[in-house]
Amino acid sequence: MRKLRALEACLLVPGTEPGTKRAVFVAAGRVCAVRTLMPGTELEVDTGLAETQAAVAAGVSFAPQHADELSLLESALARPAPELEQLPLSREAILRRCARRAA
Repeated sequence: MRKLRALEACLLVPGTEPGTKRAVFVAAGRVCAVRTLMPGTELEVDTGLAETQAAVAAGVSFAPQHADELSLLESALARPAPELEQLPLSREAILRRCARRAA
């Protein structure tokens, strides 16, 4: 659980609508934000990163509900589906990956 609480990443998975991605922002021992990304939606990335920064500023969470979320993530990361992409919490990296997928 310690390793998961230290995880800082943006996990990208396919969205429900064609051409979209779901971005799961993880840091400070919790899922900080989940946003739907479409090509050209920098605002969604910025919002997800801002929510993540606020969670980091609040400190690492040891709340049971956050531990449950991390347990689910552990399963997904242990055997990642080919559609799952793990990126750093970097605006440029996330936008670059979304732009590459749209092309």
